[in-house]
Amino acid sequence: MRPNTKKITIWGRIAFLCAVPLLFLFVGQSAMAKKNDISSKIHYSIKDLPPFVKKMHQKIYRAARSGDLEMMRTILETNELLPLIGDKLVRKPVDYWIEKSVGSDGLSIFAAMSKILEAGYIRRKGRDGAALYIWPYFAEVDLKKLEDHQKVQLYRTVPIQNITKMLKSGKYSSYSLGIGEDGTWHFFRKN
Repeated sequence: MRPNTKKITIWGRIAFLCAVPLLFLFVGQSAMAKKNDISSKIHYSIKDLPPFVKKMHQKIYRAARSGDLEMMRTILETNELLPLIGDKLVRKPVDYWIEKSVGSDGLSIFAAMSKILEAGYIRRKGRDGAALYIWPYFAEVDLKKLEDHQKVQLYRTVPIQNITKMLKSGKYSSYSLGIGEDGTWHFFRKN
């Protein structure tokens, strides 16, 4: 007996018609990813962080947000190593921030720190090959490629007088903070 070629042809057409939109969807997503490759690298939810990174992020954020200098000292003292402050090792970071901040109380530095920790982050490999989580993601991307909602976040994160120059150059030049995948706070610096 010969199979019903009419039925096969109809089912073949249905399968083809179902596959075509999926193909266009896949190709379209691929093109969108290439168009804005940075969006695929940016993460916003701290729930997605590894447990040690999440814990350190929350500690630093809580201390910075509260303005509690002693809480911040405790975090720094219990960190595996002192984080780089700027491009150097500062033995007493809180005292350094007090000295360098507007108002000489360290709170302007803490305000900047809490703002960048509210922004999205990027995961990249550190020098040793281990993952390093960096806030804000602006420190690691070309600012000329930001989408409008990302520019709004930049305006919320950085003092307005600094933004025009950054957008023109494509380079972020304000504070950033890095935490290793083991939860070690590696740096807090101005780029």
